[in-house]
Amino acid sequence: MKTTNEDNNALYAQMGLATLIPGMQRMMELMQRELDSMRAQLAALQAPKPRKVTTPGTVSRPRKVSTGARGWPADPLERSNEMKRRQRVAAAKRATHSSDPNHPNHAAWLKKVSNAAKSRWAKMSVRARKERLAAMQAGKAKSRKAAKTAKAKEHVPVVKLEEAAA
Repeated sequence: MKTTNEDNNALYAQMGLATLIPGMQRMMELMQRELDSMRAQLAALQAPKPRKVTTPGTVSRPRKVSTGARGWPADPLERSNEMKRRQRVAAAKRATHSSDPNHPNHAAWLKKVSNAAKSRWAKMSVRARKERLAAMQAGKAKSRKAAKTAKAKEHVPVVKLEEAAA
């Protein structure tokens, strides 16, 4: 018996539908599960929260937990250990820069910085050099004056008791 084109098309249509049905069922199950989870979340959000029962005149407040000042632990032993750790980290950071006198490449760094300063100074005009020197001297005088006034403010006159009584 000879099959016709219509019979072949019907057969292919049946096979295609038969392969799609399991996938569609799986997607329906996943969508139903997601819908159930959304309904549960909505129910939890809409449910009234239970009230805390307190005696009259009292207020229930959460207990404060001290976290220490500015990131430091509240426990003295932990604080001490943290301070030592931070000091080690700072020392390691300082030692890694060649400007540190203990750094192995410090001499080469000094030479490089000195050569750069010399070349920068050589490129300046006479007028620019004089202005720069004047600004440096003014800055030094200003810092000396500030140090002197700070030292004067720190000085507290000491009077002996015998002199005060006389």
